[in-house]
Amino acid sequence: MNQAIFGGTACDYLTLRDGREIYFQGIEFLNFANGRLNLMVQPNDPYFNRQWNLHVSDVPSAWRFTQGASDVLLVSLDSGVVTTLTNRNRGIDVDPTRLRLDARDDDDSNDNGHGQQAVSVMSSAANNGRGVAGINWHSPVEIHDVYSRSDRVTLQQAVSSTITYARRNNLRVVFQGGIQGEYWLTDGGTRARLERLIRNNSDIAVFAIAAGNGNVNIDVTNPNHPSVRRGESGGVARLHTTHDNVIAVGAVENHHADGTWANTWQRGLMNAGQVRRAEYSNYGQSLTLVAATDSPAVDRYGRVNYFNGTSAANPNVAGITSLVWSVNSALSGGEIRQILTDTAMDLGQPGRDNAFGHGLINADAAVRRAWALNRNQDLANLHTGSSILA
Repeated sequence: MNQAIFGGTACDYLTLRDGREIYFQGIEFLNFANGRLNLMVQPNDPYFNRQWNLHVSDVPSAWRFTQGASDVLLVSLDSGVVTTLTNRNRGIDVDPTRLRLDARDDDDSNDNGHGQQAVSVMSSAANNGRGVAGINWHSPVEIHDVYSRSDRVTLQQAVSSTITYARRNNLRVVFQGGIQGEYWLTDGGTRARLERLIRNNSDIAVFAIAAGNGNVNIDVTNPNHPSVRRGESGGVARLHTTHDNVIAVGAVENHHADGTWANTWQRGLMNAGQVRRAEYSNYGQSLTLVAATDSPAVDRYGRVNYFNGTSAANPNVAGITSLVWSVNSALSGGEIRQILTDTAMDLGQPGRDNAFGHGLINADAAVRRAWALNRNQDLANLHTGSSILA
């Protein structure tokens, strides 16, 4: 299958015997007299068909263009993973050669592994006949346990050290921040210092931050508000408004969180029109976009669970962002976010709204747009903004 730039994006096309061409997008397979041509990549991981988060965001179609690049670094700012240093790494379904970690990154919590499930959504190994398929199969993954009860690295230490490493090695960086609440704005330094770290590295860094689970406007900061007291407010995600390389991620869910979708699920396809905002997901003017929650993920014990909250939506956005950067490393962090918002699937009220932001992230549309800009920027820029999908 060939691609050409049309309408500011990459379209698939067929050339007929008489020379006419048919351009199209959003087609999962083509039936011919002599068989079927599948236009989605379908790994053999046993839970792939239940990973509604991938299908509703058109990740299998994006995989035709890229499955991740070595010059894009995925970074987890979360509760760490069960590291190989402890010999308890039954839950890791990621190629260990991709991981950058040390003893401080070991998850010492007693839950199923919040950070480990986030890493699973982003980067679980694919086609190994085990567990789930991650969104990015090849990029390196750096782990920072910012939640540890002992020997903890602060949020600002983690960001600063990662940026130093990335600049030394000419990498683009996608941070997934499984963090919510006001506390994180000053974890390891002043808020002004955190904002400098974000602003001064907008050329190579994108921060995908969970919007929070308080069912509250992200911009609410009153310390007496119940959601703020519980640490469920927007926090770092609120920086979306002042930094174009910050993505505040809300969560959408289907009517069933157990992997069954009734009439919306056919032949591995997902009807995005059936999703709704998760009732706990924060909202507001500072919300960038939304992604699927209740994502199947491998936990710290090697089991597949349904990972939920905006903390599950967030690694979906980080993983997809890393695919977009993998096809066009010349883009800045702000340009990456612009592509993601321009190509998101509109939900709720027409245009941007406070419930869904710019809409549901779409991996295929975003990757195609970045691919087109990389191949021929002048031609691709004849169409800008939402018109590229017209």
